[in-house]
This record gives sequence, C-alpha cells and structure tokens, in this order.
Amino acid sequence: MSITIRLPPTLADRIGTARIELATASLGECLHALTAQFPDISRIIWDASGELNTVVLLFRNNKLLRRARLDMALTAGDEIDIVPSIEAG
Repeated sequence: MSITIRLPPTLADRIGTARIELATASLGECLHALTAQFPDISRIIWDASGELNTVVLLFRNNKLLRRARLDMALTAGDEIDIVPSIEAG
C-alpha cells in the first residue's frame, strides 16, 4: 500500500525532497518509517520522550487530524502532510 508524505519547504530542505512514497498501513508506521529513512527530521516529528511532537500538525487528504492516533489505519493513495507549527514569542 503506497502512502504519500508531503513536506513543507522547512522540512523538505533538510532531506532534499518534498514528497516521499512509503508502503505502510498505519500513521505510526508511516512516521517511524519516515524518520528512520530521514533521521534529520526525527527531532521535529518526535519529542524527547518518543511521543508525537505537539508542535507538528498532521493532515490526511487535506483534513487536519485533530487527535492523531499512531494506530490510525491508512488507505492506499492517502496523502499525509506534516507541518511544524510556527511559534512566536
């Protein structure tokens, strides 16, 4: 099953591509496979305790995943957007 990960320029610049195709069945598998393949973005996706970072927004087929669960099943053709939120102080 092929899932497309789309990344904004802030992440794409770190790994050299804005689109990645992965064969995974769940959101967690998808994110773990992505960060295993591209460890430079791991600390953005995961927090220090290994949980999904709260500053990351996830979208599935252009719909915000407000309560993203790592065990959420994905379907062939799904597109996952990973967007780090911007904080200002």
